[in-house]
Amino acid sequence: MAKIKLHIASVKEPVGFGDRGARKVEFRGTDPDGVTQTYETYKPTLFEAIKADADIEVDFELTTRSGIDGQTYTNRKVSQVYVGGQPVASREAGGRSYGKSPEERVSIEAQVAFKGVVDMLNSDHLNRDDPLVIKALAWATKKLDQVTIQVPPHTPERKQQPAPSAEPGQ
Repeated sequence: MAKIKLHIASVKEPVGFGDRGARKVEFRGTDPDGVTQTYETYKPTLFEAIKADADIEVDFELTTRSGIDGQTYTNRKVSQVYVGGQPVASREAGGRSYGKSPEERVSIEAQVAFKGVVDMLNSDHLNRDDPLVIKALAWATKKLDQVTIQVPPHTPERKQQPAPSAEPGQ
């Protein structure tokens, strides 16, 4: 999967195909080298972000196929659009990572790795002097230094009231 910045030169209206009501949008985009090519997407959540004269970034897959006429055809299938660096499509079911920018994915992977190291430390599979533990704790310290943590003021413990008696007549 490739990521590229594009200036959208033109956009065709969504076209339906198949018997299930699927649609696609084709557009012409110019890359930073000045090369204009045709791209397509089948994701309705991306349609609105693809507008003529807009500057976007896209994740796309490049495939080639041979036609019955013997010619080779190239398809550029867009799976995600970024506007202002933010992904347009939201996360879809099935554990896919659509909608997550590469930066978000790196952050999530780091958090999962940190939790794994802490779990291994707590289960005595790693000791506190292990380089992996030291690195994980340094990462956590750096992350915590970026956040202001507010500790609530200490409140005195309340004495619990005895539960009312369930016996009738009391």
